[in-house]
Amino acid sequence: MSLLQLLDNKDYWTEYLEYKRRFLPPENRFIKRLSKFVEKEEYHLIASGLMSGSYHYDLPTKTSINKSGSDKKRIIYRFGWFETMTLKLLTYLLYKYDHKICGNCYSFRRGKTAKDAIDTISRIKNLNQKYVLKVDIKNYFNSIPSSQLVESIAITIDDDQKLCDFLVGLFTEDKAYFYDENKQRTVITENRGAMAGVPVSAFCANIYLDDLDRRFDAMGVNYYRYSDDILIIADTMSQIVEYQNIINEIINIKGLTINEKKLHISRPGEGFDFLGFNFKDGVVDLAESTVNKVKSKIRRKAKSLMRRRNRLGESFDMAASDLAAHFNRKFYDEEHENGFTWSRWFFPSITTAKSLKIIDLHLQQYMRYLSTGRHIKKNYDVRYETLKELGFKPLVGEYYKFISTLCTPPISRPCPA
Repeated sequence: MSLLQLLDNKDYWTEYLEYKRRFLPPENRFIKRLSKFVEKEEYHLIASGLMSGSYHYDLPTKTSINKSGSDKKRIIYRFGWFETMTLKLLTYLLYKYDHKICGNCYSFRRGKTAKDAIDTISRIKNLNQKYVLKVDIKNYFNSIPSSQLVESIAITIDDDQKLCDFLVGLFTEDKAYFYDENKQRTVITENRGAMAGVPVSAFCANIYLDDLDRRFDAMGVNYYRYSDDILIIADTMSQIVEYQNIINEIINIKGLTINEKKLHISRPGEGFDFLGFNFKDGVVDLAESTVNKVKSKIRRKAKSLMRRRNRLGESFDMAASDLAAHFNRKFYDEEHENGFTWSRWFFPSITTAKSLKIIDLHLQQYMRYLSTGRHIKKNYDVRYETLKELGFKPLVGEYYKFISTLCTPPISRPCPA
């Protein structure tokens, strides 16, 4: 049976809904919308049409979103809501092929996470005495040549021709809608690669570099890949050079480009960064770049609120509480459809609250800044207790609460008579 047939089966939609509910609260907007989608069986038209051949996906829309922590833009592609939802279930069902993905790839997998990579790296003996190579692939998702991507799809999905044909057709169209500055829609022709932003793109990003993953796995190298981020740990500099040459060779064959600006070699004792974390002297903390991104976001948001306060004559309490609420959502709320939150990514793996304290102090500084619009002593007339009343929720405190839940011993109960 083709996986495409399961897209019109309500049991699988219900299973997918329950899976998402394990990570998201009932009031989450995505959960509410998905529940309605499943209840009304709004997937039927597309799902049945894909099996019969009467339905063909429309072109995706090419758009850009702000890159996290910078003013740069990231190109993504979006299909319509119903088409996207159908691809989400398909992506969920593609877990069937997870066993074909090499064990040293940690991205977008159900039984293997970034935390597993961080924990495995942390346990390497004499880690502080190692050489480390960090490689980033430039614009990975969208630069994958579609002609080579379909070869990877065919190799991986070798038992479901209908599904394989659907995915090949989806990724070889090489066209997209684009809205210009006058909001006029045109059709552009370009290599779209794995189409960042499309649900099934994560699966494609994993399988496309399987050759590279397996090459290093066979060599027994300490190699870790999370999508476009690669980390290699070695005993000597000569090994690093050898491994870098292998990466260069395969990346070139795959039609990809290494981001030279992010290429970095760390020597023994220097420490290194990976996936937003820093490893040094046996401690896992936030990377400096991670801290700087958060501080930059706090600064920009506070200045925006100060401009609004001056323009509308708002009170300090309103502006400060809005700033606190904004970052409480960023840090803790589970509004994103995959249940991802900033704290959920970092808290399980860091072993110190040092950088969290830096962020806490920065947020306090900018909440106080909203009282005068300047960085002056008078700002400290606003006491810490007042900041808490306005909604400030320190990361340090939340981190230790999280740690305490991991360390609490199970409650012993007497055996029944």
